[in-house]
Amino acid sequence: MGPAARSIVPRQDVEEQTDPFYAECRAYGRIASKPRKDPIAVACHGFISIPARQESFFAKKFSITDWNRSEEDLALPPTKREPFRALVKDLVEGTAEPTKELIRSMRRHLKALNSLRIWVMDVRWDNYKGGRLVDFSLAWTEPHFEFLREVNTAKEMDMNKGIDLADFDRMVKGELKIEDESLLARPKAWQGTLRKRPHRGQ
Repeated sequence: MGPAARSIVPRQDVEEQTDPFYAECRAYGRIASKPRKDPIAVACHGFISIPARQESFFAKKFSITDWNRSEEDLALPPTKREPFRALVKDLVEGTAEPTKELIRSMRRHLKALNSLRIWVMDVRWDNYKGGRLVDFSLAWTEPHFEFLREVNTAKEMDMNKGIDLADFDRMVKGELKIEDESLLARPKAWQGTLRKRPHRGQ
């Protein structure tokens, strides 16, 4: 953000709206506020806090090697580290077959999320389980500082709101190699108009 935006948007808002845990909580809070017969994401049942001293147990049981901790946190003994914050979600095992029917269902669910003013910002096949989104760690749920006029222009905000559908189409054509225009989320005239956003870790 530029100096003007930084003077208007509180640092706490930026931290709370970009923190992966809070991003998930905000998205699932919005989803829970509008219950549907056809779930639009893998169900979330709340969250738990796990003491860091249990890190070695989970590392051994689940072969976890990267906890995404800061250097400062890693320098501390486990008993002094910040606890884990974990969302409790339905366990979905196996990989769904990307049939045309499933792709249409995923597209419908994504548009429903956008209608709730949840912008996933990381739509890709790895973030789906059983055809439903499971990862909202990069999501922007309005109100969000990225949708303030002091931060972005109206055109930039509209482009940001189109990223999910653009990424959905790239997933269908690029990741899944499905060449069926009827499955795409955006009108054909819009194809290729948005710049690809790098995924986390890239």
